[in-house]
Amino acid sequence: MKPLSNNDSKILFLKRTFVVAAECPSQLEGIMDDILHKCDGLPLAIVNIASLLASKPVSREEWERVRDSVCSAHGKEKDKSLSYCDLTQPLKTCLLYLSMFPEDYIIGKYRLVWRWIADEFVVPKHGYTLEEVGESYFNELINRNMIQQEFKFYGEAISCRVHDIVLDFIVTRSNEENFVSVLDAQHIPSQCDKIRRLYIHKKNEHAAEVSQQNKNMSHLRSLHVFGRITWMPPLLDLQILRVLYLEDCNGLKEDHLKNIGSLIHLRYLGLRNTNVKNLPIQIRKLEYLQTLDLRGSGITELPESIVHLKRLRHLVGQRLRLPDGFGNMEALQELWEINGSKSSINFGKDLQNLIQLRVLGIHFEHTYCDDGQISTALCKLGENNLRSLHIINMGCGPPTCFADPWRSPPRLLQKFVLQGYRDDNLPLFPKWISPLLSELTYLDFGVDQMNGRDLHMLEGLHALCVLCLSAEEIPKSISVSCNGFQSLRHLCFHNIFGPGLVFKEGAMPKLQKLFLAFDADEAHSTYGCIGFGIQHLFCLNYIEVSINRTPAMKSAKYAIDKEVKLLTSNPQVKFV
Repeated sequence: MKPLSNNDSKILFLKRTFVVAAECPSQLEGIMDDILHKCDGLPLAIVNIASLLASKPVSREEWERVRDSVCSAHGKEKDKSLSYCDLTQPLKTCLLYLSMFPEDYIIGKYRLVWRWIADEFVVPKHGYTLEEVGESYFNELINRNMIQQEFKFYGEAISCRVHDIVLDFIVTRSNEENFVSVLDAQHIPSQCDKIRRLYIHKKNEHAAEVSQQNKNMSHLRSLHVFGRITWMPPLLDLQILRVLYLEDCNGLKEDHLKNIGSLIHLRYLGLRNTNVKNLPIQIRKLEYLQTLDLRGSGITELPESIVHLKRLRHLVGQRLRLPDGFGNMEALQELWEINGSKSSINFGKDLQNLIQLRVLGIHFEHTYCDDGQISTALCKLGENNLRSLHIINMGCGPPTCFADPWRSPPRLLQKFVLQGYRDDNLPLFPKWISPLLSELTYLDFGVDQMNGRDLHMLEGLHALCVLCLSAEEIPKSISVSCNGFQSLRHLCFHNIFGPGLVFKEGAMPKLQKLFLAFDADEAHSTYGCIGFGIQHLFCLNYIEVSINRTPAMKSAKYAIDKEVKLLTSNPQVKFV
């Protein structure tokens, strides 16, 4: 990348340092000029140092300290060294951990934070969970431009990658400190008595050689294996191992895990996307285990011994069958996705004991018996820490136990999803949905009947960013009011046998994506003429429309195209 001009360097620096005003106080202009001179027009250097200053008080003393700390090394080393040295020790450790990932590798936030916790990089903070502290580390590394957010979900970064320049820097640091050892086609760990963290990539034809050179793996704290497994250290030799991450390991067999019970210090066990079908009974010996990731594996039924894992915080998989007594795992914060139809006989009673749960996913299929226990459990969880509830209800009929499970609104709830077939819709609009749900940002469910009052209730959810709503019957015309949904960015409204929605001027000022399904004839008969007010949604960038094949369909398409052309945002339009 070519160096920036002096003027462009200054503009970039000011925008990153002073986001709102983008102006430099007069007493700091001389220091700014010194810093920009040392950056030599390098964009990454400017952004990193500006990000560093943005996180500090605006004072001459702070700016002079940063200016004086900019070393005289050549080119790109300037900003990296300064930015790294200014990090707190926990942030330095968390950043060095990323040196194990290949260039351009997409790193999921939650799995990364869970591994930071397991490796004891996250320092406890009063009033916050370890997960919240770990996420604050992740966000700070993004804000300091040490990592780049890759996927963002309506304001929240959910994954990242490491810029190749930063990656080169932290790999060098990691090697100097013997922090991470990488084994792949390009890297062979040097002979060392104390390999602490080992990353084995799928192209590991040197594995046999390394196993001979480094027979002593007793200091290994973290083992990550990706791709086809040709060799891994015997588990009996890994007495202090805390992280065992075996994602996408082709050829991984249950024999590889037969001595898993010897890993008494293990905090994280990842078997994601492997062919392992059964967990060994020895799993009960892992009394310090915090995370068990089984997504994409062949494991659906958990052994009875799993209920002894009283420190387990995250249990994730697909349609997991839980044994009786799973309510003993009272430290659980995330439980995803469990088979509610084929789990514990006392499913509801066990569930209500997990009052630390923040994220819960349940899958019901065909039939299930609800004697009120599930409603009672959800009520209790909602009164405590529940933030996210995802229910998949496939072919079970109307889920009456989910219509109004809460005596009072679960005020910490941020996400509610109820998925199923059309026959599995809620019969009526849930009474528990009210403006008291001040944290709710994501809502997805289907209902047989709704009216204008119900829509007005939804408009009162001021934090709502995503709304996916399927309504079979709308007895009267429904329109979004001029002040409705001030925070909404994504709307999916499915009313395939009805007239759909009308948007008044001033409605949904932040809406970016719109998905509509309606009947054109119903729209014409209900509203008199076909017009939806889409021209008022001036932030739209994508519209997808599904229209029933009726005589008025062409007129509806024409009306939508006409309204879209009035938008300066020039959104993409797709008819399906």
